[in-house]
Amino acid sequence: MENYQNILMYKLAMHMAEEMLKKGIISSDEYDKINDKMCEKFSIKITSIYRNMT
Repeated sequence: MENYQNILMYKLAMHMAEEMLKKGIISSDEYDKINDKMCEKFSIKITSIYRNMT
């Protein structure tokens, strides 16, 4: 089972990235790259139900 703190930190990071995307600060491609990096950093598996849930 994935660590709760890692999930929480991932969700926080992705919420900030989503806000930047909405404001036009980053592109959707950059958002996807951030998502991949944050999953790697916080050990979120590609098949995780928490991935992309901000």
